[in-house]
Amino acid sequence: MGIAVNKESIKFRGFYSQGDGSGFSAMVDIPKLVNAVANQSWKDYAPMQEFNFDVPQTDRRVMALVSGGLLPSEPQIISRSRQFGVVTNVGISEVIRDGKTHDNIFEELDKLEEWLRSVAEILNRHLYTSLEKQYDFLTSDTAIKESLLTNEYLFTADGRSANHLVELNKRTSKN
Repeated sequence: MGIAVNKESIKFRGFYSQGDGSGFSAMVDIPKLVNAVANQSWKDYAPMQEFNFDVPQTDRRVMALVSGGLLPSEPQIISRSRQFGVVTNVGISEVIRDGKTHDNIFEELDKLEEWLRSVAEILNRHLYTSLEKQYDFLTSDTAIKESLLTNEYLFTADGRSANHLVELNKRTSKN
């Protein structure tokens, strides 16, 4: 989709307590991301997934500059350092050419950065929700029972591990 996530940057803490959340950092290819949002490209690998992404309402001339690689240099999604969540940076704080500040371009880039932030927040919410669902499943009675049966764990009547007793029985039987 035009978002290259740095897997080592993914962090989370959860679940069900105040302050829990997630975050990630990524480099962004804005033209590719805009195209992916317009075409709902994520459905190629997750056909049932719904995201409420909007196509950015950025001036087409500024988008042409971005697509041509002229603006901005390194757009990115940045995981917050002291808390969870994401922030964005399109890589440019002001546009200057011939000693002039081009406020109109800056305003459009500001809109683009706000759009990128909304996309990043939607993806971050999806990340956290996915982790929460996986946690809930892995700690469910069904998953624990399945793991115990699959791994053939044995227990005594009072709930202690009996796997060492099987090994002891095997050694005793050989003697």
